[in-house]
Amino acid sequence: LFYIASKCYLISKIRTKQNNGEDVLKQVYPYIFENDKTNYNSSTMTKIIELMSKEKSRDFIGKLYENTISIKNKKDIGMFYTREHDVTNYMINMCQLDFNTKILEPASGSGIFILSIFDKIIKNTKNLEQDLISFFSNICCNDSDFNACKITEINILIEAINYIKKAYKNNNNFKLPKLNIVCNDFLYYKEINKLIQNQMFLLLFS
Repeated sequence: LFYIASKCYLISKIRTKQNNGEDVLKQVYPYIFENDKTNYNSSTMTKIIELMSKEKSRDFIGKLYENTISIKNKKDIGMFYTREHDVTNYMINMCQLDFNTKILEPASGSGIFILSIFDKIIKNTKNLEQDLISFFSNICCNDSDFNACKITEINILIEAINYIKKAYKNNNNFKLPKLNIVCNDFLYYKEINKLIQNQMFLLLFS
């Protein structure tokens, strides 16, 4: 239910007067609808989408999820969500980044660092469609919390949604690659170790 609500929130950010956004998302990023039989055009879903369209805060879904977890559970799993924009922007601004930078976020939480990276580099776009594809291709996120992984995916799409709209308007066949977001204990994730051993350029945040 939480993930369906997240998708309703995403749809609310891409919908237009012509459609509710589902058709655009199914073309551009169909992966989040795999095995999902929900009818987002139903009256109930439409009302939820309309309600969520009024929400303006960044990382609304992440904050909502974090508030459902008790302090004890947060301590047990070592959960700490960085929310201060000054902190993330300070760290990001120390890095040289572009659309071809391969980025590894080992404990993504709700994806705040990735969102700040996108905000920084999207200003320099020269070929919007190709730059969006490059960005999505070069992201590698990990978190031990499955829900956090899904929130990261939704948040990245929300952050990029206005640019996705432009790309889709220019090309109705525009399609993004699936984000590489995995749910594992980072210290024991063999695939990540292979990437490091192959000496791919990785930008690490903790």
